[in-house]
Amino acid sequence: MQESNEAPPQQAMMQLMAGFWISRAVHAAAVLGLADLLESPRTANQLAIDTGMHSRSMYRLMRALASVGVFRERDDGRFESTPLSDTLKSAGDGSLRYTAISELGLTHYGPWGELLQSLKNGKPSFDAVFGMPIFDWFARNPDRSEIFNRSMSELTALVEPAVLDAYDFSGLGTIVDVGGGHGSLLAGILQKHPSLRGIVFDAPEVVAGTPEKLRAAGVADRCTTASGDFFASVVPGGDTYIMKHIIHDWDDDKCRTILTHCRSVMKPGSKILVVDQVLPGRNEPSLGKFSDLIMMVMPGGQERTEDEFRTLLESAGFTFSRVVPTRSIVSVVEGVAK
Repeated sequence: MQESNEAPPQQAMMQLMAGFWISRAVHAAAVLGLADLLESPRTANQLAIDTGMHSRSMYRLMRALASVGVFRERDDGRFESTPLSDTLKSAGDGSLRYTAISELGLTHYGPWGELLQSLKNGKPSFDAVFGMPIFDWFARNPDRSEIFNRSMSELTALVEPAVLDAYDFSGLGTIVDVGGGHGSLLAGILQKHPSLRGIVFDAPEVVAGTPEKLRAAGVADRCTTASGDFFASVVPGGDTYIMKHIIHDWDDDKCRTILTHCRSVMKPGSKILVVDQVLPGRNEPSLGKFSDLIMMVMPGGQERTEDEFRTLLESAGFTFSRVVPTRSIVSVVEGVAK
């Protein structure tokens, strides 16, 4: 007999199928900056005027989002913010606004719509939708690339405290953040460990905006930037090499190329740290198992199990050391140069 508090299978499935309705509504709210406008309660009509939208349509959007806890409709007809909507504000700790704009709308939506194509041919559907691989597309669309980089900084801010708490970075000398973007993670490490130094290594158009971020974090005197293509080479001079959300972007062959380039400039005994999700066993709930589908349709990469990380590191000249879990969705996979 079915428990009274358990939804019938059809209702539960309808809720699952309707997930993209909610994500698109959240995307619209993020693009319009509605959370920023609700510093004090406002009517849907006021929000429509401020954003140039249709009044009744704005009410319908706000009503729908309020039904799932994003915004709250008051008895006087005005809408107010909630802890969920606060995550869509442009600034502040825990902001996910640019993630909602980039991940839910500008880049992900089309490729996810062609999931069947990726399932059929094993290739990222992003390439078919946009006409080229994702990082080539970002290079040709700097405005979209900036939004993507902001979303990556937001996601780094979510996991950074957990990584810093779980892993002991002290004594690691000069840390090179390969594909480090705007340097958010490395800045956090250097702030906590004043004796360390760092190098942020990424594509030229990415690291162009990094020095300003390092100055704002107060670590510019201990951190430099270097630009290049990690499929061709990796900057030397590091005692430790770290990559966050880089390895999961690529298939095994391309990951092996990146890791081998790192190994070529590392001394035996030095560490490589991969900050990514580590997939759990069969049937265990895991956001990473859906992130794995993102990797399939977008860049063509994958999330990996511990055994898959072990095999990958060993094939690139490293000894697999351990996985250090954190209280966030990511873990720190540690390898040692042979």
